[in-house]
Amino acid sequence: MTSTVAAFALTASVSVISALGGFFLFDDYPSIVHNQAVTLFDPGSLHSWWLAAFGSPATLRPVSYLSFAIQWWFSPENPAAMRVVNILLHTGAAVFVYLGLREGLRLLRESVETADERLALLGALLWALHPVQTQPVNFIVQRMTLLAGLFAVATFWLYFRGRRTGQRRWYAWAAGAYGLALLSKENAAVVPVVLVAWEWLLGPEEAPAARKRRFLWLLAACAPPVAMAGIYAATSSNHFALGALPNRDFTLWERTLSAPRMYLRYVGLLFWPYPQALDYGLQPSRSFLDPWTTLPAWAAMGAVLAAIWKWRGRWPIAAFAVLAFVLALAPESTFLNLELFYEHRLYLPSVFVLPLVPWGVQALLGRFRMDARGVAAAMGVLLALAAGRTWARNLDWGDEIRLMEKNVVAYPDNHRARENLAMSLRLAKRLEEAEAQAREAIEIAPGSARAYMVLGEILIDEGDSQQSRASLQKALQLDSSLIRAKLALAKSFGTGGDHEQALRYAREAVAENSRHPEAQLYLGIELMELKEFEKAISHFRIAAELDPKSKDAVYNLGLAYAQAGNEQAAIDAWRRADEIAPNQPDVLRNLGIALHRQGDRAQAMLYFQKACIAGDQQSCGIVQRR
Repeated sequence: MTSTVAAFALTASVSVISALGGFFLFDDYPSIVHNQAVTLFDPGSLHSWWLAAFGSPATLRPVSYLSFAIQWWFSPENPAAMRVVNILLHTGAAVFVYLGLREGLRLLRESVETADERLALLGALLWALHPVQTQPVNFIVQRMTLLAGLFAVATFWLYFRGRRTGQRRWYAWAAGAYGLALLSKENAAVVPVVLVAWEWLLGPEEAPAARKRRFLWLLAACAPPVAMAGIYAATSSNHFALGALPNRDFTLWERTLSAPRMYLRYVGLLFWPYPQALDYGLQPSRSFLDPWTTLPAWAAMGAVLAAIWKWRGRWPIAAFAVLAFVLALAPESTFLNLELFYEHRLYLPSVFVLPLVPWGVQALLGRFRMDARGVAAAMGVLLALAAGRTWARNLDWGDEIRLMEKNVVAYPDNHRARENLAMSLRLAKRLEEAEAQAREAIEIAPGSARAYMVLGEILIDEGDSQQSRASLQKALQLDSSLIRAKLALAKSFGTGGDHEQALRYAREAVAENSRHPEAQLYLGIELMELKEFEKAISHFRIAAELDPKSKDAVYNLGLAYAQAGNEQAAIDAWRRADEIAPNQPDVLRNLGIALHRQGDRAQAMLYFQKACIAGDQQSCGIVQRR
């Protein structure tokens, strides 16, 4: 027992030491950072609990969103702490993988030897340390994947325990774990389907009536995910669609046609996880011959399914492992409106393959008459290689630019990888390098609206207004729904003094999405420039409601109130801005000016002094004159 605990502690430490640090990325922002249901969570309010659970972008993942909200309340805006929790969840999942393997062995055999228990431990460790697990652990929003995986493997362990002991309480606990998995992420819907496959291929004999009841219960467990799919289909057009899929450049048929190619790529990653990338840039299959690998991939998939059927009696464990892997990947690789390929989707499916590797090694080495020590040595080498690669990949995840650079090095013809790198370089103020990457992306994919948009934003930062506008307008020609491009154009024209044009693009952005706080902010700024103060106030208030932590929205609201003649409302707004972002010179100086006008000279001088300390020279001059 001590060695088992030590092994899993080592797993956690390997991940923790090399994955310390962190940053928010892509889907982290809408799901966590900009999600008020998470960031404004109040544990003392029942309404806040409900909002955190069901008021987030993915409305049927309350377990995941509550975990984000609770952690944000304890440690706001702390991606490093969120990664540590992800690592602990992953380590917990590895423990359940070990327990599930051990319980499955006990169920299938009259007695389990110590050697098999050791192989189960080695299998769980290989799964935990495999490099493909670095994406769900380090990509913070993929805690959803971790939670679903953890509760799913807990379900298998509890179900096997109930199957072995015959005690109903274990089935009840299994049902609870399955519910938590399903409410963490919908890919856990495969759990009862996998258990049906297990009962078909490996289930111990029992009376026909009992077996019939068992299958009926397992089929009944499929009802909740079917209901969830119905809710999504009724409330959103983004999850399911016939023909062209929303926000994708492929159809449902093309996505399904691509599935076997994606399966083979996933299998390749399990056996040779190098190079790894955030975005592999895989293209969809347009027909069975485009690309040419589509037809062979379908043939390979057919051969695999035929082998499962043919060898189900002779090698039932292997048949189950392969079938479970295929089933577990199916929802995210076939009919759902998702990107074609992401590493984190291997998290649960790999549970059915990687932990069985030690038995495969044992069978292989047994042909050469090698004993248990030889198996242990071989597995030690595999674990060391996996841990080393995981360590290196975690270091990539420790720095955003390094992560994006590795993606470009691995797949230089992937225009999205270059766009991502350009955006990261821009945020780091490495504008010349950012521009070069954006132009490379355009050369690779001249039809990429995102590439032109990124280039336009970089050119704005470089002060090239003419080229930036041309690039952003080209982006909108390719994709008229790009709010970021419209906002960048509004900023460019506004900075250049053409407020009518700036107003036009700001209005288009708001028309595209009225709940976009930055769009409301920019529209308010342009209306204020045109001295339409009441309209500006209205949009600043909306922006502040949509993003209560936006200092810019509240600060500009104060400016609009001041210019509209409402001095007290301006002071209130600026005080709120000072609470959101303390010690900002412009906020402090304007508070001093407004309070001085109201005759509160003592308070005014206090704010002028604070502004001076914050580096505002105008306020320093006022303080010196006094």
